[in-house]
Amino acid sequence: MAKLKVGDVLGCTLEGGCEIKIKVLEVCEEVDCDLLCCGKEMQPVEGEVECPIEGDIYTCCFDSGCGLTVQVIQKCEEAECDLVCCGQQMTKKECAEECCLEDLELEKIKLEIELLKLQIDLVKRQPGS
Repeated sequence: MAKLKVGDVLGCTLEGGCEIKIKVLEVCEEVDCDLLCCGKEMQPVEGEVECPIEGDIYTCCFDSGCGLTVQVIQKCEEAECDLVCCGQQMTKKECAEECCLEDLELEKIKLEIELLKLQIDLVKRQPGS
């Protein structure tokens, strides 16, 4: 799949002609893996696509802490299936948090920064520097 950018629309057609479309809200890093809906690979949708005011928002995170956030802009009532991004199931966002890193990861980073600050302080205090 080509590199995704914000605003890209992807879709897939299920058996029975039902279409599901998603719009990319956020993406960091290059997403060069398949996005699947109900096990079918999603393809770029050409042309203008009407966007609803509300649609479920799904996100997935990569090992780097980076990720992809999409909004469902068209779906069928009877379609209940997973969205899969790079082999992992996308999770529905229940809140407006723009986070991919788990709280623990964030805490770890804050502590590492604190430790670096202390080390810099220590170096500054050494005589002869």
